[in-house]
Amino acid sequence: MPDNQKTKHYRIGTYAQNMGVTPDLLKHYEKMGLLHAQASENGYRYYPFSESVPLLECFALRNYEMPLQQMHDLLYEGTLEDLHEALGERAQALERRMLRDQTVLREYQAFDRWMKSMEGRTMYMLMEERQDVYFLPHSKGRDFLEDSRIRDLLPRWIEWMPAVKSCRKIVYRENEDCLADSYWGLAVPVSAAEECGIPVNDVVERLPGGRQMICHYRVNIALPKRNTVWFRVKDELKKASLKPSGPVRQIVLASLFSPDSRTACGWFAIPLDL
Repeated sequence: MPDNQKTKHYRIGTYAQNMGVTPDLLKHYEKMGLLHAQASENGYRYYPFSESVPLLECFALRNYEMPLQQMHDLLYEGTLEDLHEALGERAQALERRMLRDQTVLREYQAFDRWMKSMEGRTMYMLMEERQDVYFLPHSKGRDFLEDSRIRDLLPRWIEWMPAVKSCRKIVYRENEDCLADSYWGLAVPVSAAEECGIPVNDVVERLPGGRQMICHYRVNIALPKRNTVWFRVKDELKKASLKPSGPVRQIVLASLFSPDSRTACGWFAIPLDL
């Protein structure tokens, strides 16, 4: 055992047990320079009791999700001002993650309510109040849109799914195949975009909300049959002599895939001048 008896030294297993961690964690922290052991003549490594002080500091910084190299630089080369600044940056990152987690939870709760409302139904239509949404197009037909403005935004928009949802924008034409010229993209309510800091630029379109006919659907389609939901919606509009006053948006809540079928659910938001 080391000759210095002023500070008690412990074998790695005992030290790890007393500190509530695993020996592997101690080895990793030692490798990163966060912990310092002393080697004896018999080859065993001993950890002095005094190393518990920086180790506890490491545990606190770990809960800020701070990288190990940054921990080392702060603990052994930094100032209190450096520490304060670094913790502020980590706190901002944690706040953003908390907001994202809360947003995802709200989306699940909304999906849960939607599923309960669809029990025993495949489709129903109802007038509802909806807010404006931002629409970011990314494809037309089966081709991606080649636009750097779209590619600049996509990573940040995808980061906030499922608050951001897959969306198709359909320009209604009564006697034509509207879907042939429809755009697929991503949509997010304006209030959610502002809350989450989702960026927009001049390629993003703001689709107006207000009182709209909402057609909720959940379907199972045997492949290769065509999805007939839109055509059913179109027939209902025609029977009622109604024409959309602007682009129709199809919001996709979920899609499930199997070799011979596809299950899809969501809604169509149809603006009407009533």
